[in-house]
Amino acid sequence: MSQKEVKNLPPSVQKIVEFLKADNPEIAASVLKSRARELQENWTGWGAATHALKSEPIKKVINTTGILLHTNLGRAPLGNQLLEKVFKKMNGYSNLELDLNTGKRGSRTSYLDAVVESLIPHYSPIWVNNNAAGVLLVLSTIKKATTLQSVILSRGELVEIGGGFRIPEIMKESGFNILEVGTTNRTRLSDYEMAVSKEPAVIGCVHPSNFVIEGFTESVNPMDLIPLAQKRSVPLFYDVGSMSFQELIRIPKGFDFVMLSTDKTLGGPQGGLILARKPWDRKLKENPLYRAFRLDKLSLALLEEVFGAYSNKTDRALVPISQMLALTRNELESRLRVISSMVFKNLKIMKTRASMSFGGGSWPGESWESAALELTSPLLSTQEITHLLRTGEPALLTTIRDEKVLMCLQTILNEDWDHFVLAIKRLDEKLNRLKNSERTHARPKSETTQASIETDRSRP
Repeated sequence: MSQKEVKNLPPSVQKIVEFLKADNPEIAASVLKSRARELQENWTGWGAATHALKSEPIKKVINTTGILLHTNLGRAPLGNQLLEKVFKKMNGYSNLELDLNTGKRGSRTSYLDAVVESLIPHYSPIWVNNNAAGVLLVLSTIKKATTLQSVILSRGELVEIGGGFRIPEIMKESGFNILEVGTTNRTRLSDYEMAVSKEPAVIGCVHPSNFVIEGFTESVNPMDLIPLAQKRSVPLFYDVGSMSFQELIRIPKGFDFVMLSTDKTLGGPQGGLILARKPWDRKLKENPLYRAFRLDKLSLALLEEVFGAYSNKTDRALVPISQMLALTRNELESRLRVISSMVFKNLKIMKTRASMSFGGGSWPGESWESAALELTSPLLSTQEITHLLRTGEPALLTTIRDEKVLMCLQTILNEDWDHFVLAIKRLDEKLNRLKNSERTHARPKSETTQASIETDRSRP
């Protein structure tokens, strides 16, 4: 073997593991070893190994984007108090499917069902792992129970949700055809009446929860479809997408199915809730898909606490979405004063106002102004500052406005406030080290070039 061939041989898996572990001590050894084997098989040098672990495990992020339900950040946050209550009863075994009174097998959703039925007595709750699963379970059940072949939908409601999933495609998976009525911007009740008179079909209504059509528009109130469905004796479903607790308990009678997410404006974990009229509730549970779509024990325990908090009016303390929405101007001004009173050597921070929105496919077009901070530094560009904050500990997600880092304060949980302040302090300290590093490595002006100055500034 030539000297050149020996030089190009990849290092051992163990050496690569040690190299990766130095910068990633929190990652499991099995993950590091698996990645090291891949690198060794396709070895191109140590440079590639420095970027080998771009994917990170789930970690805590402080959200200052002004988007309450940030899809990339897990939508509705779950607070410490909520998680602590769940941890106490889920640490170890639980009576998930055991009736402690009789000692016999019980229903995993019996307590949660009772809470919801006390609030919305005219519907039975069915719990699934997300709203898309709810739509598919409902249509699959209707398909099994009837001879209907089509679903009537307005063209303005053929929406695409996150990740490229399209409502019509989810519906077609159940075996139904889609009968489109109206136009993208205008649909009337007469369009539904004409379609169902030609062919008996399921009538569907989908809330376009992630966009708004403005201008020359017309749409049908879902409640106006109830008399039509009853007259024609066909099922009527309403996919609301997202709904607050107060809206949820005001849902009127008349729909056969109402479907929504539990992890948006309700403030719970990822899940889907179907409110079904009898006897459809029994048929939904008899569908084999129900078991495939059912919620896990942790999500159910969290939802018990979330709905319990709303019922007991303790949601501001336990449900972070309620907490953030209820922050007063005085409370936000108090946060501003904390930052304004601090001394930073390398940061310039100004008070400002910024637009807030719900995000997460909830209440599109709704926005309001709230307290915010603008941050700049003479040492780094705006993009470099956002990167440092995003990759710091704790990670802090910001936005950019007018070449300044923008941080909205309303999306910071009370329990995260001290961590937020710490992240800003650490950024100032990093910038201070950068400035000192520049001084240490500075050379006489006659011996340097603009390019080398820029290189020095990029040093950590």
